[in-house]
Amino acid sequence: MILPSRRWFLVAAALAAVAPLAIWWPAAGVVWLTLDLLWVLAFLLDARDAASLPLEEWPVTRDAPPAFSVGRTLPVHYAWNNPRSRPVQLLVREELPAPLDWPGDRTRMLLLPATGTAHEELAFTPARRGKATAGLVHLRGLGRWGLAWRQATRLLPWSVTVYPNLRHAAIRALPTQAQRRREAGQRTVRRLGEGASSRACTSGCRARKHARSTGRQRHAAAS
Repeated sequence: MILPSRRWFLVAAALAAVAPLAIWWPAAGVVWLTLDLLWVLAFLLDARDAASLPLEEWPVTRDAPPAFSVGRTLPVHYAWNNPRSRPVQLLVREELPAPLDWPGDRTRMLLLPATGTAHEELAFTPARRGKATAGLVHLRGLGRWGLAWRQATRLLPWSVTVYPNLRHAAIRALPTQAQRRREAGQRTVRRLGEGASSRACTSGCRARKHARSTGRQRHAAAS
């Protein structure tokens, strides 16, 4: 699909604004009509150049992590190659797998150097877990003079798996220090020669036994 660019619309609007001058100055009408035809011809020539851009098979690669986790930011790298002998401006709008959300504007503007490569890095922080597949990349390529866009879709498959945040889950599963101290005071302690039913004496229990033993010794001494 070929679409006029914003630049072409602005100049066309300016030419239309001066058209009423032909009412008072007939010669201006001939000039206006000539300029109008030349501007349409320029659009057609630039549209021909834009139509030659192989957007459906544009050379691009995506380097993504094998898996994501909820709340953890990971980068995704793109390498956009330009096979043309002139710089090419691209508008990119990609459909992401369901667990991922765009960190900013969904439409990206890229300027690829002539017969070179433009590198791009995007950081994604998944907010929910899941697994999905997508990969449609909608592209617009600008003609040499910047007057016409060509729009097409390129297939770039991407399967994404997002796992729960295991680090946070492990931290929540650990008991607190207060719980561990309470459990330590109630833990069963076995001594040599005691049965399985013996239980540990707390510090208060040992104090009471010591008091009873001291009382018996004093009673024996008094008698």
